[in-house]
Amino acid sequence: MVWRYRFLLLFLFLALFRLPAAAQSVYQILDGDVYHWISRAEMKTAALHGTFHSAVLPYTRKNVTALFDSLQKQSGLSAIDRYHIRYFREINSEWAPADSSPIRKPLMKYFFRRQADALSYEDQHFDVHANVVGNGALGRASDNSSSQFVNSRGIEVRGMIARKVGFYTYMTENQMTVPGYVNDWQTQYNSLPQEGFWKRYKKNGYDFFTARGYITFSATRFIDFQIGHDRLHVGNGIRSLILSDFGNNFSFAKINTKVWKLQYTNVFANMKTDISAIPGSGVPGSSAIPDKYFFLHRLGINIGKRFNLGIFESIVAGRDPRYYPNATRLDLAYLNPIIFYRSIEQNSGSPDNAALGLDAKYIPARSLMIYGQVFLDEFLLKEVRAQKGWWGNKYAFQLGGKYIDVLGIKNLDLQAEFNFVRPYTYTHRSDYTSYVHYSQPIAHPLGANFREVMAVLRYQPFRWMHGSLRAMYYEKGLDRNDSLNYGGNILKSYDTRSRTGTNFFTRDYNNEVGQGLNRKVLMLDFTLSFQPWTNLFFDFRHVVRMVGGDMPGEENTRFTSLALRWNFPRRLHDF
Repeated sequence: MVWRYRFLLLFLFLALFRLPAAAQSVYQILDGDVYHWISRAEMKTAALHGTFHSAVLPYTRKNVTALFDSLQKQSGLSAIDRYHIRYFREINSEWAPADSSPIRKPLMKYFFRRQADALSYEDQHFDVHANVVGNGALGRASDNSSSQFVNSRGIEVRGMIARKVGFYTYMTENQMTVPGYVNDWQTQYNSLPQEGFWKRYKKNGYDFFTARGYITFSATRFIDFQIGHDRLHVGNGIRSLILSDFGNNFSFAKINTKVWKLQYTNVFANMKTDISAIPGSGVPGSSAIPDKYFFLHRLGINIGKRFNLGIFESIVAGRDPRYYPNATRLDLAYLNPIIFYRSIEQNSGSPDNAALGLDAKYIPARSLMIYGQVFLDEFLLKEVRAQKGWWGNKYAFQLGGKYIDVLGIKNLDLQAEFNFVRPYTYTHRSDYTSYVHYSQPIAHPLGANFREVMAVLRYQPFRWMHGSLRAMYYEKGLDRNDSLNYGGNILKSYDTRSRTGTNFFTRDYNNEVGQGLNRKVLMLDFTLSFQPWTNLFFDFRHVVRMVGGDMPGEENTRFTSLALRWNFPRRLHDF
């Protein structure tokens, strides 16, 4: 516990030792629709030739506003593109005060002065924006006898002090019921997707509190810090094989360094182990959840106007008392921001889980982007060449593309990607070192041992209406009734991998994607959204999820809902 407080004090000391040299911004909240519009602007402006880096999300509001400032200089923009320019300048009014939308008669001087803010105030030393956050939905799912509902309400506050220190906080109280397949996921992992502690609400519902918050500051004009509790996403895809925003929030410190066309990102995170064995009593403090730690650094470079390459390394560190009762909890050398983690692990005899890989994107035309990721958990080149299915060849890769203004149709955009993850990838000897936080994958939500194809078709004919069709198909191998590990459940130790026949040695070879009990899922999600007021949405949604393969008794799902959202991203359960 002591090292974490020292670590926080170190960052605060750096902030005070040298006053920031640049205005400090908070971050644009993660929202799939909003970040798609940002991606469109990046492609249309060829932003890679500048200092804009899009592989580590979220982005600062300052950088997003600057990106849309450059977009308005482009020719051939549609009316919707120009609306997005106004929209992002309106919701980030601290960086575009002249172009935000003031209301002629605000309430009590400071309330609803702008369409994007319930409350706002600024002077030469202080800037604050506060909003109501809410999500109400009603629906019915065919695989759950009770009606479906969501009831979320809370507040969101962001601001700056002397334009040198940024702060952000988000809090919601939530009750909801979910379709049957989400209940099945929760039953298996004792964890609610994307959330942390929960308790039972009535018979089939969930009650939980969500809180995120952080501060930001600069050490120099080139180095920014973020300390808080939130989520991150690495990569340009719908999914991330490196670090995704699918799971529960976690505490972290992030250093972001930009020099020339380089961006170097460090993440130091405190996470929690697998909680599936902890009883869901609904009483806070009934069981202490052990800590684990995650470290990542990524170096990205913009090469010319069309290509970005990123190289990353990560470590999941923890000491399972079952195996290492006398070991120290953490090697402090991992806090070094400019060292090769693997060398620390080897030199200290560490049992931690190291991974490395790369991500890249290429923009061959202003309407087309190609991107991908490679994640290497463990592998031996000799075994890869042998092609015998060695279990230790644990790797994943992604290949995807974005096509905007499809066939010349303005504001019709398509994104498609393929994800492939070998059995036992992200697993380790213990849940203290697996790629899991609070029983939820911190990379792809399907874990491992699968192949997946996803596509999202979006169309926005009017500024106040947009629709999307999400399609997903995957094949995944699950554990059979013999309770052996076939490589799909990343909560399990790889020491429990399956055996064949009467041979009681672990199966080191002949491992292939989809082994075990085969599940095939096709999911279609159609959503139509209306926006009568800034960040106020009426949603109609219809989901069809069909299950095949070797899955006896698992039901297909049809789910229809109506929702009213205010400053609240859509909640997706696409797994």
